[in-house]
Amino acid sequence: MSKSAANSRPTRVQKICTLWTHDDNFSRDDVVFNCDKFPELPASPGSLIRLIAIKQTTAVRDFQALSKSSAKETNQSKTDEGARSIRPDSHSRRSRSHSLMLTLDENGAVVQGGRETDPEKSYIFVAKSMTADLRSKHPNLQISIAEKIAKVFGFRNRTQVIVTTV
Repeated sequence: MSKSAANSRPTRVQKICTLWTHDDNFSRDDVVFNCDKFPELPASPGSLIRLIAIKQTTAVRDFQALSKSSAKETNQSKTDEGARSIRPDSHSRRSRSHSLMLTLDENGAVVQGGRETDPEKSYIFVAKSMTADLRSKHPNLQISIAEKIAKVFGFRNRTQVIVTTV
């Protein structure tokens, strides 16, 4: 492939950030998204935004939830992992989309190699303007989702997620 053809491929940007969860006392909105904290993304009110969980290493897993699992569930997860290893990896799917992926950390610096994501823990929403009241009270907030949604989609408070436009 020529250099000009490689340079003409679109670059998709994704940003790593800390996800917060909230209850109705904080906001009644399902998602509180501060577009100002994501200048690298082409995100504006009305944009579709996707949250993707970053796979956690065993050092940060919550083993309390796993201790209640039965042996049957443990065996099932081992079977699922074996089936996953046969599937094509995410790198090959990206190469088929003909776009380059640029991963940024919370400060906007390029992350070499990206991060391994958990596509089963993914949530897509429509970006809305953050209220002026919330923006003044929480100027550093990037994104927060309602606890009820976090629970359903497998997100935990203060975990690292990848945010990208759809």
